[in-house]
Amino acid sequence: MAKAIRSEFDWTLRDGTRLHMRPVATDDKDLLAGALPFISAENLYRRFFMPVARLSAQQLRFLTEVDQVHHVAWLALAVDHPEQPLAGVCRCVQFSDQPEVAESALLVVDNWQHRGVGTLLLATLSVVAAHHGITTLRSFALEENLPFLNTMMRLGARSRWEYANVRRVDLPVHADPADVPDAAGTDAFRRVLAEVRALLA
Repeated sequence: MAKAIRSEFDWTLRDGTRLHMRPVATDDKDLLAGALPFISAENLYRRFFMPVARLSAQQLRFLTEVDQVHHVAWLALAVDHPEQPLAGVCRCVQFSDQPEVAESALLVVDNWQHRGVGTLLLATLSVVAAHHGITTLRSFALEENLPFLNTMMRLGARSRWEYANVRRVDLPVHADPADVPDAAGTDAFRRVLAEVRALLA
């Protein structure tokens, strides 16, 4: 059995904001539901591929009742914003017929975008996924979501059309920061990945 990794850690963003990173728990349903008004319709549509006004009880169960092995999910929580602490969430779910591949998703709450939260979430997901033997994070993105698609391609992802205007993106899990491609904009991810890897060891 693989050695357990740490279950939480603290992080400071470039602007000095303090975050607490931890796995999603079953009692986080109110936390996720309460963050919805702070997420734009466009952001939600990019995540769920449909308009979302509220999260159903079934959706909340799926999003929070996870085993943290085959379905991994972590939260980024703003320590100094208890009124609405959720900054972002990441997750991946292994395919039963391809356990080395997991469908992944990231969501950064609107006012936390472009502050390094997405990089932190992806680095955390990469480290935890590698721990569970996952070698590929597979995500699905609308073709107009160019910031996400461009970031993934710089990190070495392969992309193909899945259907209509949706692309399938397969990102190799970089267990070692040295394996991150040397491309424009990847230095920050490599640095964060190395730090997160050390924190979770």
